Amino acid sequence: MAPQQTRYHPMAREAVRLLAQQYRRVGQEVRTLAAWMGQTVA
Repeated sequence: MAPQQTRYHPMAREAVRLLAQQYRRVGQEVRTLAAWMGQTVA
């Protein structure tokens, strides 16, 4: 799958959102991926 398709795929976006939500201390990799997808991680 091309990176652009992953960036905008609803299931990929939801997976990143859930990872960031479930864990208080999100790793740098998840933060970077979320930022690349246009999401913010608190």
